[in-house]
Amino acid sequence: YIFIDLDYHCSDCSSNLRVGFCEDCFQEKRHVGHHYFFNSYPIGSKIVCNCGDLALLPADGWCGNHKVIEQQILDERE
Repeated sequence: YIFIDLDYHCSDCSSNLRVGFCEDCFQEKRHVGHHYFFNSYPIGSKIVCNCGDLALLPADGWCGNHKVIEQQILDERE
């Protein structure tokens, strides 16, 4: 896990308020027209980016880097 002190939450991609993206994974253009906000936390907080975790977030909300990883995993399974 990568620990972060700022996360973005998109209410249209996940109703779970604990699911968040780091700044690098949150690509504002992917969330145009969506309802989103960001939270900041004290430095040293144990907040993690959830991008790429299919159990928490549908793949269509993932950043481009995680979509590539997902496709590689699917290709290996075939």
